Amino acid sequence: MGYTLFHKDGKAAAAAGPLMNQAMPVAWMTQVSVTDVDEAAAKIAKAGGQVIVAPMDVFTQGRFAVVTDQTGAPFGLWQPRDMSGADIFNVDGAYTWSELTTRDPLGAKEFYREVFGWEAHDRENGPVTYTTFKVDGAPRPA
Repeated sequence: MGYTLFHKDGKAAAAAGPLMNQAMPVAWMTQVSVTDVDEAAAKIAKAGGQVIVAPMDVFTQGRFAVVTDQTGAPFGLWQPRDMSGADIFNVDGAYTWSELTTRDPLGAKEFYREVFGWEAHDRENGPVTYTTFKVDGAPRPA
């Protein structure tokens, strides 16, 4: 399928693959690690999101789905098996941050809390309230 892993200092940092359908835009996709993709996809649908690509096995590497939040922002779900996902974070040339720009910040706070248990933390940044999400009090990835 033309799937490629990018490495930094010998550790998996990102991946690239072909479009699953030619109508899809070329884009980066954040993936959220979950214990059970099927359960997470069901929670997403219940919380007002959509399942775009139903949960499926990726050989022995893991289980995967593509979903959206309640406003249509797409992201992936990854249930690790033989491959955990990225191995390196928060260094030059590696993943460090995902940011959601949304018309519905209040709805996003509720959606991501309900689906993943993320804790929303607001801080004022001039006229804009900036929200970060934490898990057990810590930003992720840690």
